[in-house]
Amino acid sequence: MGLFAVLAGLATPDARASVITQTIEQFFPNYDLGRFGGTFNQFDPSLGTLDSVMLSFSGQLHYEVDFALDPATCGPFTSGCSAEFGLSTGYLFNASGFPVTEPYYGQFFAVFGWGGSATDPDLDPQYASFPIEYTAGTTDVAGYIGSGQVSVAGLISEDSDYCEDYGVSCFGYSDTFLQTTLTYVYGEPRPVPEPSSAFVFATALVFGLGAARGRR
Repeated sequence: MGLFAVLAGLATPDARASVITQTIEQFFPNYDLGRFGGTFNQFDPSLGTLDSVMLSFSGQLHYEVDFALDPATCGPFTSGCSAEFGLSTGYLFNASGFPVTEPYYGQFFAVFGWGGSATDPDLDPQYASFPIEYTAGTTDVAGYIGSGQVSVAGLISEDSDYCEDYGVSCFGYSDTFLQTTLTYVYGEPRPVPEPSSAFVFATALVFGLGAARGRR
């Protein structure tokens, strides 16, 4: 083995991929539909080369609808009083490098709808639950590199909420638990040995081989 091959073997170990994950958790009770997301730390370029960024939203949306007889239209001698209801919630966000292409909904990454009916005397509350799952990646990473922060600005929007009152009134509520996660996938820099260490090792190896030949 020559001296060049020895130095090359010392200077090029396998690089490893690494991951940095940041998560913000938020809870929105009783139709407190507002902003989610927040600010995340940018990627420190001294750690290596940022290859890609992954953004995900996950959580749960809960709906509840309560009912009550409307005394103005549904008295003690009236039968068949009922209600038909519908609820809908949408989510949108703005983050560098993540164009949202959900069809028909513009920038909304998720839209949830739920509806039903209730007829007197069966007016117990009704419930529905939906998982929130969205994940996308981008290699447009320039805006995420630095020593500052990057923003993911999300908005929860109530698109529609209706009750067709046929003697029964509706009262709708929703709770949302949401996690916003930003993940950096990067390659670690390849460690390079100090020139003096490599030189000493290679020199010792060469002299050791020479001495061995001399003894033979």
